[in-house]
Amino acid sequence: MYHRGVKLPAGIGSAMNWSAAVLAVASVGLACGGGAKDAGDGDSPRPEASALTAAAADRMEALQSFHFVVSHEKGTTPITAGLQMERAEGDSRKPDRLSADVDALVPQLGNSAIEVQVISVGDTAKMTNPFDRTRWMDVPGSALQGLFDPGAGTVAALRAATGHAISGEETVRGVPCWVVTADVDGASLKAFADVAEAGFTVKLTLWIGKEDPVVHRVRLAGEMGPADTPNVIRLIDLSRFDEPVEIELPDG
Repeated sequence: MYHRGVKLPAGIGSAMNWSAAVLAVASVGLACGGGAKDAGDGDSPRPEASALTAAAADRMEALQSFHFVVSHEKGTTPITAGLQMERAEGDSRKPDRLSADVDALVPQLGNSAIEVQVISVGDTAKMTNPFDRTRWMDVPGSALQGLFDPGAGTVAALRAATGHAISGEETVRGVPCWVVTADVDGASLKAFADVAEAGFTVKLTLWIGKEDPVVHRVRLAGEMGPADTPNVIRLIDLSRFDEPVEIELPDG
């Protein structure tokens, strides 16, 4: 009789010989990689979830610049001038510079799709005219930073999160990450959306680097306030950490 290439001794008559044979077969199975791997097993020891989240918050606060992409699995986010943002991609640089290309809808025009560019430096912010991108409009800087600041929003979510748990491991753009789930109250999410209010629990998922605890991805599922899009799901991807980036206001 053969099992996985191992010939069992003929006429096994004693419990001791039978046990030895079973152990031999099991050893071959393990050598062939037949052992199941529990979720989370790997080269890196699993950290404590709340400590990892705190370390990620410190690391994100220390960053001087990053690239971001904000998108939605469902719904939109209200930003300045009554626009509903679908997607935004750009850069942020400390202490107070942000530039982004924004795809948005105009509810006043039957949800017509437009593209605008926004740039904010200090208390001054400008946005291209939704109907003529060669012209720039002034936007209150405080309003722009308050409505749309992925860096501040990510740190605030990390600091306020509760019920942390590591749900697994995934790779984001080639970087091995811990996947952390938690809850966060809307009161801490104003930097993501001005509609955020206390008393609204949002499901938070974070992809935090294993070797360097920067946040590579944030997923926010659920309304942040009563005026938010029902069942909205926001996704923020962060990259190009501390790479040089120039952000200047346009002339005129």
